[in-house]
Amino acid sequence: MRRIVIVMCLLMTGLATARAHAWPGSVAIKNGVAVWGQYKNLSGIIAAPPEPGKDLALSIREYPLNGVSAVLLVAQAPGLAFFAPDGGSIAGEDQRRMQHDLDVVNGLDILPVVVLFDPACKLTSAMAYENAAVLFKKTFGKDNWFVLCATDRCEDAAFGDGIKLARGIGAAVQKEDAKQIVAAGASSPDANKQLLADNSPIKMIVARSTSPGVATAGVEAPTVEIVDAKALTGDALKIAVGKALADGHAGFAVADGAQVAPLLSALFDAVDNYQKAHFTSMPPDAADTFSLKPGEKGDGFVSLFNGRDLSGWVQVTKPGEFIVEDGTIKMVGPSSGWARSWKTYKDFVFRGEFRIADKGNNGFWFRTTPVGRNSRTGFEVQIFGDPAELTPTTESCGALYDMRPPDAHVMKAGEWNEYEVTCRGDEIIVKWNSQVVHHVTYSDLEPMKNRARQGFIGLTQHHALAEYRNLRIKEL
Repeated sequence: MRRIVIVMCLLMTGLATARAHAWPGSVAIKNGVAVWGQYKNLSGIIAAPPEPGKDLALSIREYPLNGVSAVLLVAQAPGLAFFAPDGGSIAGEDQRRMQHDLDVVNGLDILPVVVLFDPACKLTSAMAYENAAVLFKKTFGKDNWFVLCATDRCEDAAFGDGIKLARGIGAAVQKEDAKQIVAAGASSPDANKQLLADNSPIKMIVARSTSPGVATAGVEAPTVEIVDAKALTGDALKIAVGKALADGHAGFAVADGAQVAPLLSALFDAVDNYQKAHFTSMPPDAADTFSLKPGEKGDGFVSLFNGRDLSGWVQVTKPGEFIVEDGTIKMVGPSSGWARSWKTYKDFVFRGEFRIADKGNNGFWFRTTPVGRNSRTGFEVQIFGDPAELTPTTESCGALYDMRPPDAHVMKAGEWNEYEVTCRGDEIIVKWNSQVVHHVTYSDLEPMKNRARQGFIGLTQHHALAEYRNLRIKEL
């Protein structure tokens, strides 16, 4: 099976696939950051080697929770020739596997970075490499979003003049599609600067490195450095995560996929701790019962809002965009940030009330990830300032956003409405004003199949006045 390595790279992201969703657009480099889709959100990169015989979808579906949300795929690896030697064809089985992997990654709204060529799988000529890259674009580019990396080891002698070769590959791909981002990389900063110099078709660096920052020192472009896991322990991992989250364009990767699993919990902790340290946050008040209704404490519910401040929440946005007033949480800022719960939840019953301005747009996120396109790595039950009478859609109030309209529209326009969300294994039940409007399992809807089974509760901030109160949760 195709070799896959784990990567962490903070880029600006949004929607990742034209096939799964309707937002048009191309990956682009703007102000030194990779952007695409409807929204430009901080995200990460992740990939894990599927266990033998195990579907990639099962291998990566929980990984966005650990703070990463894109994938580095490797087309060719030692002993696995993806392209014919002349670059003119791809074996049918390899084509099906790659299409499947791209579909899985795009289906999670995360961006694949595809490394095309390994020095151990040498093609016959520079023209063969160019033809193969163009063939990949033609074969997979219609329905999928990705960044192409010619190779992450331009300095390898098997490529001859690897910098010239990579730039030629980039030029050939961009002649086919001027909007397609092409990356390449080498182990030295000077070589990487040469790759980018003089209006180069190479716009992003993906390179092998001894540790984060070594191969790309002084490089002004989005970067991913693939390093050994031994270089990403303790403080080194903390520093690398902090740099990636702060810069929005510099990332790192783990070269040996076998070392992915031991790193994931540490990676989650590093991202979690970074957000708690760099955004307005306060730990929860364990004794608080403000949001509980009679009988709920004995039933196992705990309060998620004390009516005074945002204890227990991390405000991943600009200060002052969430305020507490008259026992309610109000979102008053202009940006599209969010507030996330202090901890993650797996199986639970969540209850909360909301009131929103006419035509306003917000939502409750659940089982969502700390970075990335939260409503699609996890879930969003839509909050929209609908009129009382409306034919439900996948974007109207009560919808599982962009997937399923509510079974009924029970909006109390301009008044307080209540949601109850139950997650138990792969079963999701949503009640809106006491009426069941969703009762589904992950297998019922194709876009749900690969989404996270554990994550944060989130309050979105989406350019509209919205209020929340009586937030509480019971873990099952």
